[in-house]
Amino acid sequence: MPLVTNSEALSAIAALDFDVRVIKCKRKTLSLTVKEQFVEVRSPYWLRDQEIEQFVLDKADWCRLRLQEAAARHGEKPDFSHESQCLFFGTPRTILHHSGKPQVIERENILHVFHYATSAHQPTKHAAYLAKWMKQEAERYLSARTLELEQQLCPPKPVTAVQFRKTKSKWGHCSSKGEIQLNWLLIMAPPEVMDYVIIHELCHLTYMNHSKTYWQLVHSYCPDYQHHIDWLNQYGHKISIIS
Repeated sequence: MPLVTNSEALSAIAALDFDVRVIKCKRKTLSLTVKEQFVEVRSPYWLRDQEIEQFVLDKADWCRLRLQEAAARHGEKPDFSHESQCLFFGTPRTILHHSGKPQVIERENILHVFHYATSAHQPTKHAAYLAKWMKQEAERYLSARTLELEQQLCPPKPVTAVQFRKTKSKWGHCSSKGEIQLNWLLIMAPPEVMDYVIIHELCHLTYMNHSKTYWQLVHSYCPDYQHHIDWLNQYGHKISIIS
């Protein structure tokens, strides 16, 4: 079982102006990952604390810069509050909350979100209601689009189910049983990016790997796939929700 150590156990690290979490586990080398609010260091069990400290200290300036960038990206995540903005089908939409029968009306790049008067001062519920609506829109659109693209690709295995989850690290997943799982936040991305993610997963029904042959298949159905990957890398934080 991995051993999680806080920075107080490593005095030099504890003196830094950012949080460092050290995880000692079964591995051969040191690794460092910058999260949104802290730095995670994974170390072999046998490595001395002094070596871990020096490793982090040598990368301290780099870590500070990455943490600043992560904080800036976090600030660009939509929170679905009144007069804020979010992407929907890749286009910025202004969110306006109103009192009225619960519903969402999309008009001229504005999402009008209506709530009963009793919830007028409950922004958390407002955000939850809009997220629920957006998830429903994603399930409706992405389910239909997955079946349309399946008919075009004609993979050797059929799609047995299309499921939806909000995950932190994956936009999609394909199981060996033909189950396609999509992150419903993709409804915020441009349609061509959504198509790429679906095609990516459908191609796994032919190759359950990321081999050269697999990517050749992806390219045959989505020649600009690298452009869509770049979009997700650059703007993916904007199709997440502050929670």
